Amino acid sequence: MCETLTHILSGVPSQHRGASALARYLSADRPTCQRIVQTVQKPDAGAVSLLSLPGVDGIRNFIKACQVCNLNADVLDAAEAAVSEYERLISEAGGSHAKLCRKIAGEGDSAARCMNVDSFAKLQGDVNEFQWRRHLYDSAKLVTGRWFTSTWTIFIYNIVPGNPDSVDRAMVTACFGHVSTAKAPPFVIRLGRDTERQHEAFDGRKLNEGGAALLEEFCSRPLPRLVLQGEGSRCLNHVIEPASAGMESRLIDIAIANRIADPLPHPRLNDPPREETWNLMSYPTESMVLDVFLHRDLARVSLPSVETHLWSPSTLDSAWDRWMTRLPHAPQLQVLGPGVENITHPPKPQYSGLVQHLFNLTGWNSSEFYGYRCFEQYPIWRVGYCVVNDFSTGQDRIYDSQ
Repeated sequence: MCETLTHILSGVPSQHRGASALARYLSADRPTCQRIVQTVQKPDAGAVSLLSLPGVDGIRNFIKACQVCNLNADVLDAAEAAVSEYERLISEAGGSHAKLCRKIAGEGDSAARCMNVDSFAKLQGDVNEFQWRRHLYDSAKLVTGRWFTSTWTIFIYNIVPGNPDSVDRAMVTACFGHVSTAKAPPFVIRLGRDTERQHEAFDGRKLNEGGAALLEEFCSRPLPRLVLQGEGSRCLNHVIEPASAGMESRLIDIAIANRIADPLPHPRLNDPPREETWNLMSYPTESMVLDVFLHRDLARVSLPSVETHLWSPSTLDSAWDRWMTRLPHAPQLQVLGPGVENITHPPKPQYSGLVQHLFNLTGWNSSEFYGYRCFEQYPIWRVGYCVVNDFSTGQDRIYDSQ
């Protein structure tokens, strides 16, 4: 419907396309013209555009008034077909335009519940998946009171020297353009699945013994306070607190890093034999980068992929049960290749510096590692993004270890 109205308005002289000028030019009802102009100015609104569109009779009267623009027969036929489809959709979805608008606005049952499958699919088809994710982001900001411009999560896996059955791991979690309201829940970054496995900062101290995890070079000023909490919990949690009262509404950048103090078993020894690297979208964010770097001796015997899963307390318990939570949508895996010299993230040029900084902290040679990326604009809130490396065959798939 929006596309049809846009096409019709393109035949109106540009100086008459404002609501008041359009009403005078067409001798049409001004509120109707205003609602139509508002609708066509937001072509990505999708189902929400029904809130600003006039009813069926209003649109038909508007199209009739537009005949002063000498619309050709094809345009009129297309307009009538669009109005008829609009009328059918309203009838099936809510019974009336007013009733459907109340449902979409949140009064009574949800719009989805009042629609049959075909009608809901029609609404989904009007807006692409990117736009639905954007709508969810906007809503989640209001629900949580906390959001980010971008989040970066970087993992590096390396074979332990002299112990081919063990793997070392280092990671960075960075949040940029953080904003929160005074009533937002605590800002928490989880650093590990359980407290039984020690994590340490790069100053050699265990995190729960005072080790500093903050990467000050990549943080805004004044520096936020970090409070580690993990006792009685399955996870080590960094609670991020503003440096002073009233800082909530300021844009804040923060980056923290850690490495495991004790090696992990080689992924081929897991059951099933795979390594899963997760990023849970706890807070709404405009963009998400999850980069995983494997030592070439790991990369050459694994098959990478990306999955997205509905998150629940049991999500990480059993890899055999992933079929119950897996979503049909997943971003395309990007293969970054060897080394980090050419790795970029265009919106944030300092990204390559952060990756190299993490390698410098570990002392590992970045040229010996292969990178994989999961990137999503407006990632789905409360969904887990996972880069999976499958070691089930152990065969040399792609890479030359030389």
